[in-house]
Amino acid sequence: MKKSLKLFVTLLFLFGFTISVKAYEFTDAEQKYINEFYGSDFYDKIDNEEYKWIKSLHIDDNGYEIQHQQKLSNILRGTVVDTAMKHIAISKSCDSEKCSITTNASWKSNPKVRSYDVIGTRFSGSSLINIISTKVYSSSGTSTYSNYVNKTNGFGCSVKLPTSNNIQVIQKFNTNKSGRVYASYQHAVSNISLTNSKKYTISSVGMGGVFKFNNFITSYYDNTQGVYIDL
Repeated sequence: MKKSLKLFVTLLFLFGFTISVKAYEFTDAEQKYINEFYGSDFYDKIDNEEYKWIKSLHIDDNGYEIQHQQKLSNILRGTVVDTAMKHIAISKSCDSEKCSITTNASWKSNPKVRSYDVIGTRFSGSSLINIISTKVYSSSGTSTYSNYVNKTNGFGCSVKLPTSNNIQVIQKFNTNKSGRVYASYQHAVSNISLTNSKKYTISSVGMGGVFKFNNFITSYYDNTQGVYIDL
């Protein structure tokens, strides 16, 4: 009886493991994209939504674009901003009608302040089709946020940083295939309320070329350089 039970559990584990692997299979091109854009350690964070999003890009047919700032003279494909604490990137994958955009803010070191950061986009010659999601991934799990401020020329979302490590803030949306998209991730260097974190307009003279905070809010954010990509 014990041997049969042990065999059953073993088979169940193997069967379940096989299903898990099949559910998150990626092509070589998709793996290349994940490694370049998200980082090789992101596989453990991938959930069903992220998996479906990556598959929906049809990277094998549509390709993708990412640009690393340190290779700016050689690779003119999007933008990446690096600071000592965090890494901010934007990517696109386009079909004949629309572009799927992903903004990724990855923390390389653990932030001291864990308050409401803001991530968002400004459109120039383009427009939003739909927002997919804004999520915070960390060693403690995944949180989805919908604290959006929507304007005619862009949008932003406030996210509460968790107390855990290995933080990545991922925002996904679709746009028309025209113009340029600017993205910004601003970190709160002092504790701020959700209400105050949403007091901004979308402007080219704002932080990161996106967020123009109300005057008394400006000092709460670190004014990180923005990124952009041409569609």
